[in-house]
Amino acid sequence: MATKKVIVIGGGIAGLSAGIYSRVNGFETHVFEASEKLGGVCQSWSRNGYQVNGSIHWLMGSGPGNEFYEMWRELGVIENTSFYHHSSFIEYVGDGGTKIHLFTDVDKLEHHLLTLSPADAVPIHEWMEAIRTLSKYPMPLPEADPMRMAWSAARILFTEFPLVRSLIQWQPVSLRQFAQRFQHPAIKELLETFWHPEMSMIFFIMQQAFANMGAASYPLGGSGTFVEKLFDRYDYLGGHLHMRSRVEKIIVKDGCAQGIALTDGTSHKADYVISTADGYQTLFHFLGERHLPDKLKNIFEDLTPFPGMFYFSAGVRQTFDEIPPSISGFSMPLYNPVKVGNATHARSAFQFYTFDPTLADTGRTLITAMFHTDFGFWKNVYDTDITQYRNERQRVIQNILDNLEMRFPGLRERLDFADGATPMTYVHETGNYHGSYEGWLPTPKALRYQIPTELPEVKNLFLAGHWVAAGGGMPPAAFTARQAVQRVCREEDLRFSGTMALKYA
Repeated sequence: MATKKVIVIGGGIAGLSAGIYSRVNGFETHVFEASEKLGGVCQSWSRNGYQVNGSIHWLMGSGPGNEFYEMWRELGVIENTSFYHHSSFIEYVGDGGTKIHLFTDVDKLEHHLLTLSPADAVPIHEWMEAIRTLSKYPMPLPEADPMRMAWSAARILFTEFPLVRSLIQWQPVSLRQFAQRFQHPAIKELLETFWHPEMSMIFFIMQQAFANMGAASYPLGGSGTFVEKLFDRYDYLGGHLHMRSRVEKIIVKDGCAQGIALTDGTSHKADYVISTADGYQTLFHFLGERHLPDKLKNIFEDLTPFPGMFYFSAGVRQTFDEIPPSISGFSMPLYNPVKVGNATHARSAFQFYTFDPTLADTGRTLITAMFHTDFGFWKNVYDTDITQYRNERQRVIQNILDNLEMRFPGLRERLDFADGATPMTYVHETGNYHGSYEGWLPTPKALRYQIPTELPEVKNLFLAGHWVAAGGGMPPAAFTARQAVQRVCREEDLRFSGTMALKYA
């Protein structure tokens, strides 16, 4: 019997993960990537002797005791990887100068917050107990098989009811809503500005729980090293990779996906197609609206994507020993607000990579920061006047540097480089809809939304990546790829294997 062929569109975390699981389960596998680099949003790049980490802050599942850890072991990114274990999720300086250490250890965090604001004891205790519950009962890895999904749900309901209770309590609550329960202005301010204020609290608590478990550590080497490990596993398993191969459309005949056509005029047949590419591009360009159910047509109106981002990076001949390392960096008020597009930022979290010696030579430090911005502004100026676009990007970079100089006098004299990526950079590099770097924002509404990963009108086509799982990031990218291959195995009446990957390591 001939080996069935799987084509994977996209060479990011989801695409490489789908490629690995397809090979492990015996399929001939071809990954097609449009750009010159693998990784999608999860990339690193070189600047003046520095390696700029463009994505990874922590890896949910970096330590044992949870199913995400086993998934990463299957994908080959745990073994021979050194992790840095942060003691703080973020170091926060309030507008009034109050310092908050969002410790990863829940007991230490609880003591710190109660000392800071005894009047907020009730919401602090509720918050800490939720972290403890999710630490004791970590979220399981989602399954694609209906029977295994039902069994997992039953197990959680009857043996891990505290987890269910936490999900029911915290999923409908946004960070902004929870912040209103606090009297202390700095704690309220932290919750409203830490991530996006409309995010669900359960998403925030889940990350804290993994950190409390010691399973949300940073892989040294950052994004570039992480992607290299995924590719090495895929390559070792005998997968095929096609770079600079931009997909024009998914070939559909008689209601069945039968391959892809590239922009260079070539076509490639397959028994199954897994698209991990940008959701909008996959649905409206590769397929066309005639194949889409109304639920998928409306999703781009019903849900809110992560906003576009201006990604600042700089290399400085300085060690910044006074800044405590943390997962999300050092959040501080800006001396002069920075206008990025139509958004004005009064504070920012800067990551000082003093803890990763692989990114810069001794005595030098990579600094990064993320500023949310609006896609429409950058697209308009890019399309209208490329010179103005470059000038505007440079203005933002200089404004950020001005703030860093005021905080760290003499920084400009020790500056090796400063750079900025706009939402248009993300569009060009990854094709992401409106430059959104992680797909759908995990609002309470989005977490209740069941995003289809199969199309009733197109058989043998499966969707994976951060556009089919609200919250984005690497774990959803990998586990939705795993689910896609589970569905391929289901169609072939094969028993899916993930752990088989370890035999090939």
